[in-house]
Amino acid sequence: MSGRMAVARVVFGLVLVGLMYAGPYAYGFATAGGKVDPCLSSETVPSDIVEKLSSPPGPTQIEDLQRYGRYGGSGGELNNVVLLGVPPQNVTLLSRLYWVTSVKPVDPC
Repeated sequence: MSGRMAVARVVFGLVLVGLMYAGPYAYGFATAGGKVDPCLSSETVPSDIVEKLSSPPGPTQIEDLQRYGRYGGSGGELNNVVLLGVPPQNVTLLSRLYWVTSVKPVDPC
């Protein structure tokens, strides 16, 4: 095997590992705009929100979501998480998580 071939394999491996790490975050960032309910996009005060997740949340997901607002239960749905007092900038950050499918207010507008 030539030296060029070995370097190409190493570079390909590093790119592949980088895509595996950054891919889910890039997907979440690209799809964030369609996840937030229009009622929340104009809010300027903290809101109570319901997030629909792609799968039932485990303890680590619930702990991760508590960085953005207070945990308020599931709202009666298995894949939902209710967060209370979420500032507007955190709504945007929550919508960028790849495992969040939608972000809506608890009380419809």
